[in-house]
Amino acid sequence: MALDLLSRHRKSADDDFDERVWNAFVEDLALVLTALQNKSASFDEARDALIEVTLFRVNELVLPAYERARAYQEGGFLTAPIADNSEVAFATGGSALQIHPESRDLFRPSPFVALTRASTYTDIAIARADGYDAETGGLALTILAVSGDPGPHADVIVSAVAGSVQAQQIFLTETQSARDKAADWAEKAVDQAVEAGKFSAKHHATKASASASAAASSASTATTRASEATTAATSAGADRDKAQKWADEAENVEVEAGKHSARHWAMKAAASATDAATFDPSSYYTKVQVYAKTETYTRAEIEAAIAGAIANLVDSAPGTLDTINELAAALGNDANFSATVMAQLAGKANASHTHGVADLSDASANGRSLISAANYAAMLNQLGLSNAAKLNAAQTWTAAQQFGQIRTGFTAMGSGSQFNCANETAFSRTVGGNVTFSVANVPASSSYSFAFLMTYTSGTVTWFSGIQWPDGIAPTLTGGKTYLVMFHTMNGGATWRGAAIQYDG
Repeated sequence: MALDLLSRHRKSADDDFDERVWNAFVEDLALVLTALQNKSASFDEARDALIEVTLFRVNELVLPAYERARAYQEGGFLTAPIADNSEVAFATGGSALQIHPESRDLFRPSPFVALTRASTYTDIAIARADGYDAETGGLALTILAVSGDPGPHADVIVSAVAGSVQAQQIFLTETQSARDKAADWAEKAVDQAVEAGKFSAKHHATKASASASAAASSASTATTRASEATTAATSAGADRDKAQKWADEAENVEVEAGKHSARHWAMKAAASATDAATFDPSSYYTKVQVYAKTETYTRAEIEAAIAGAIANLVDSAPGTLDTINELAAALGNDANFSATVMAQLAGKANASHTHGVADLSDASANGRSLISAANYAAMLNQLGLSNAAKLNAAQTWTAAQQFGQIRTGFTAMGSGSQFNCANETAFSRTVGGNVTFSVANVPASSSYSFAFLMTYTSGTVTWFSGIQWPDGIAPTLTGGKTYLVMFHTMNGGATWRGAAIQYDG
């Protein structure tokens, strides 16, 4: 009975093509060829049949298997682009996407995946794979951390990542928390406490600046008051001179536009009295002559003329000196009409005076000392602000103003096994045998972290107590590898958070 190679060796896309399958195929093929050789009339017919069968099997089985093997070899099952005309936003929380149809059957996500972009390496998201449907390409995610532009993006590539990403994520979260706390210590708004009774550098700098501004304002105010006193003295002198003019300015000389002195009006009044004494009736119309006049005036015209004449006579004289009797009484009391005015002016301050700062009786001793300072530098020195808010001068801070010391030391441990945390934040050592590590001088009242770069060849490593590793399991070490181990404590070393990253070199 002839062998049916097609039914015996047909394979699906999910079958493995290994040496067992190949050997069975070759054995059946050899039987077929032997049969063909026995039945063939010539060698050429057997060769043609062999070529035909071989090409058939290559096209149907070998080539598809080869293509899939090459895809696996190139690692295509670890990465896949998202479907065309779709986008993904890089934002923490639940999300979903579609794998490109050409990659759905090969792609298998790892527990954690990375979302990157084909056009740039600066935008990335780390996510936990919650579920994948190879038939539809639907991938449910929980995005844990992002960096760069949040998008959404259409050129996203999904890649498998190692399980240590979870430990890295924990360390990243704590690092971000520490970064935010440091930002608060530097930039927290004025009068908003970072911790109970403790404020940011911005708060203290603003308060110091306000104190300096207040001191400068006080100095400016004192200068203004001195200037105002000088102005007032000058004004008083001018008022005295003007009062003297109102009293003594010569006749027909205006003190102000259209206004004359008391002396002017006294001289005018004396002249009027003289004219009255030498009155010549012949110079004026008699009653009969007045009645004989042919001109006629209304009462209103006459009253207006009289009022105008009186107004011209009085001009702007004060109410107590606007009659001849009042002027005469004033002249009789003070012949020059200036002694009284001058007596009042005598109590006014001179325009030019020699008063010193000590004469400012309303100012305190400190205020007078501040006004007497030679310049602004001397004023700042008296206020105790000569070095305030200067970056080029040494400052002495109180305990409440100090935020702790920044430790930046690095120690190559050699064969040592103790991490001295007094001033160090980084250590390195090669481990080639059994070793037990310990810590010392851990800061008791601040957050503290350090890094340990370990080149491991062999031996058992015993870590110090109190470390909480991811999933409660210390890292498994492999000879010939390098490990970056990070430790962080917030309670003086009672509890540590630890995470390790393995490198090949």
